[in-house]
Amino acid sequence: MIIFFWRGLGLLTVPIIALTAAITGGVLGWLLVALTTGVDSKNDFVASIVFLIATISLIAGAAANWFIGRRLNGGEGRVLVDPKTGEEVVLRSRHDFFFVKMEYWSIPVVLVALFPLFLFFVGIYRGLVGVSGH
Repeated sequence: MIIFFWRGLGLLTVPIIALTAAITGGVLGWLLVALTTGVDSKNDFVASIVFLIATISLIAGAAANWFIGRRLNGGEGRVLVDPKTGEEVVLRSRHDFFFVKMEYWSIPVVLVALFPLFLFFVGIYRGLVGVSGH
């Protein structure tokens, strides 16, 4: 059983990142297939493009989550004044997932996206120097 902790619309963090990455990856994957039709599919460079697509897709998901999270958590809030003390209290809605604001989940997603980027550059290097993975 998986337990999720969220406040407000923070639970949307996962679907925002996942759907944006899936849509971006699907479009870029379709473009890759369309542009490489007739090209040798065992070409290391063409195969390594898949890692670049994964990186771009995850960064797009992180960016979408960042902007939506900033928009949701960036409201002015409501100012209340305590009639006895005259102290002002600002009430704001919070949208967080596992006790972390939505937009801050974009940072670890970008860090995870760097791994396929690393694999992309390793693939290009292996293709340039003629190193075989077999």
